[in-house]
Amino acid sequence: MRWARGRYAVEMRDEPAYSFGSPDNARSYGHEFLVEPTYRPSSKHGIECSLDGEPCASAVVGASGGGTGVHERSCALLPDRCLVAVGDRVVALRLPDLGLLWQAKADEATCFGLHVTPDDEHVVVHGELAISKFTIDGHKEWEFTGQDIFTGECALRGAAVVVADFNGQGYSIDLESGRGTTVGAG
Repeated sequence: MRWARGRYAVEMRDEPAYSFGSPDNARSYGHEFLVEPTYRPSSKHGIECSLDGEPCASAVVGASGGGTGVHERSCALLPDRCLVAVGDRVVALRLPDLGLLWQAKADEATCFGLHVTPDDEHVVVHGELAISKFTIDGHKEWEFTGQDIFTGECALRGAAVVVADFNGQGYSIDLESGRGTTVGAG
């Protein structure tokens, strides 16, 4: 999958067979980031960055927690960094060299997707067990849990995060405070 913003383009692929530290991988990457070295990674994603159409850096990131694949919400590009959802983590990589800026556990299970706020100052993480808001520098500002796992759609709508859980219960979460209310079916 490919994301582009300004002079940067990032391509990301799932790398389930990648073995950290091995010379026998099908692809090699400039950086390897196993963000939880004491655990076996359940998710591994390869990332390649291009600047003005020319390849300039690559990295592979791995984390534990529930397995994540690569889809539209797996990555978010900001002017100077790339945010990646992998396993139970959010990983921030510097552009264009893909150096590790920070990583944080964002959910007790799995990170389903990332939503950057319109001001590019925060990222909302759609986790399986929690919806959380981080600054782009990795500080968690709030976390919201519902009655069940958040397997439904998640979106930013104005000053709120709207999300549904496994039972179809809807929630509206204030983007500033993290306080939520139930809405709709459930």
